[in-house]
Parts: sequence; C-alpha cells; structure tokens
Amino acid sequence: MPKAQVKIKTRDVMPEILELLKREQHALLESICTQMRPVAAQKGLVFRKEAISFSLTILKSRDWVSNPTRGSWSITPAGAQVTLSSDQVDSLGRALWNR
Repeated sequence: MPKAQVKIKTRDVMPEILELLKREQHALLESICTQMRPVAAQKGLVFRKEAISFSLTILKSRDWVSNPTRGSWSITPAGAQVTLSSDQVDSLGRALWNR
C-alpha cells in the first residue's frame, strides 16, 4: 500500500516565511509560494497555497508582516527582530483562534 501524502500545514513553513521576508524585505504571494514549494518537498509534504496564506495571516496578526496591497507582503520592524522557532508556531495559531 502506498504511503499517504501529508499536506503542508501552517506550522511547517511559518518560520521559513518569516526568514524569507527578513531577507527580501518585500515579496509577492506568488513568489513566496514559489520559494516555499521546495521547503515542502524537502520535508516530504504536499504543498498547499492555503497554508502559506494562513501563515502570513498569523504573522500579520502579530504585526510581524504587513500586507500593503493584495498579494504583497513586507516585513515590519517588529518582525525583523523576531526569531520564530517551530515550537512557538502552534501557540501563535491557537492565540489567533482564541481572540
């Protein structure tokens, strides 16, 4: 029986997205998705654009990224100071839903 494929989740890419925006300062959603596809593949996960979008929404809720226009994302001064570990990601998602 073939192994079931696991879809990428927010927590799988959020730290990488934050680091990407720190490096580039600004990126379009499509560019972020293009750069996150290999991250998903390296982790053996199936890429989902929805996971990228939700990751960005969570980062925006913390004021670590901004969304000045549709599909356009930038790092904020606060976000440039954050180092996000994989362990912190779960609590960020829960905090957003429990507001």
